[in-house]
Amino acid sequence: MEYLILALIAAGIWYYFKAKKPEHHDGSPKIELPIKITVSSSPDSSFSPDKVDSGAITETIDGFILNPKSPCPLTITDLTRAEAVALKGYLDEEVNWGRKIREIAYILAQSNGKCKEVDEYVEKYRPQYLASIERLKAESPEWNVAPEKDKEDLLSEFRQEALNVLPVKPSNPEVLDALFEDAPSDVTADDKLIEMFDQDTELYRFYVSQLWSAGQVRNVPADDYYRKRYEALVQKGLARRGQDIALEEILSGLRLKDINQAIQGLIEKPFGRKAKAIEFALTVPDIKDRLGKHVAFREMFQIRKPEGVDVQEIQRCYKHANAVATILRDTYVSGIRTLKTLNEAKGADFDYWEICAEGCCAHCAPFHGKKYKRKPSKIPPFHIGCGCEVEGGYD
Repeated sequence: MEYLILALIAAGIWYYFKAKKPEHHDGSPKIELPIKITVSSSPDSSFSPDKVDSGAITETIDGFILNPKSPCPLTITDLTRAEAVALKGYLDEEVNWGRKIREIAYILAQSNGKCKEVDEYVEKYRPQYLASIERLKAESPEWNVAPEKDKEDLLSEFRQEALNVLPVKPSNPEVLDALFEDAPSDVTADDKLIEMFDQDTELYRFYVSQLWSAGQVRNVPADDYYRKRYEALVQKGLARRGQDIALEEILSGLRLKDINQAIQGLIEKPFGRKAKAIEFALTVPDIKDRLGKHVAFREMFQIRKPEGVDVQEIQRCYKHANAVATILRDTYVSGIRTLKTLNEAKGADFDYWEICAEGCCAHCAPFHGKKYKRKPSKIPPFHIGCGCEVEGGYD
């Protein structure tokens, strides 16, 4: 494309100078023909990601199959068709690095959606994982005599080793912690909270991400990107603002420097410890007036835990949804890449096919770097969460 543009410009310049008429010897003026060169081009196709058809959503007795043409179809249950369509749309965006994992997780959390293949994986391999941990405990000379904190450290090691020996695992094994160890006992725990947000998915996700710091006072100036979200949470009763926050909690959220400035003149020298400064400040009758000269109460926000809702269970639900979303994304993307290679093969006449299985799991490792003269009978993704790929090549 660049060469074509340059050629057009060069041709235009050549015609321009050729069209110039030299001044006549009789003194008559030269004649110039103005030439307007307009070059237009379509975007380079290399920047337009190819769309690969993974198959239309298919409804079965088990649920909705999102990608029926993939070597590893994904079956989603407990979703409406509209939710399944939205989920597939986000997964298609992930193929081109759309970063929609949070949206995928939200759909799963909101609808209590499940993936049949993920559930089957957990049912098969979680008992093996737990059995490995118990075996490691029994074989450990330290376990029975270790103090409580040492047992926690040992257990972390055992869990990691139990994951390492699983024959089949996702290419991102960190997600298994949420599936094997910290699965929610009640996937509907967040339903009541979701209803409070009335389809405002961005605000809901923001609130859930901030729950870990509930009770802490944060300074959020007017130009802060998240200021409007904090204000929206105040309207919903899920956050406090300014002087509605308890005085002791406001002081805890301030810098020691700010507290010392507020009580300047009442003490001989500034406090060196924040706890002592807070203790003294609470005895000052006009402390709020003094603080108001140095800090803006309107900038202070405090996230509140929702009443009648188990926050820890909500966090488990969301962590679990994120884990399932990650596995769905990795499986879906791997399948799309394989389908793309198969499409390219129709006119490419490859000399060989090669499997790339680096960094996946013990099950896939033997396939890595293996070449086939014809299309392999087994192509990735080989299992749920598989990140393997197949490529065509020439000798």
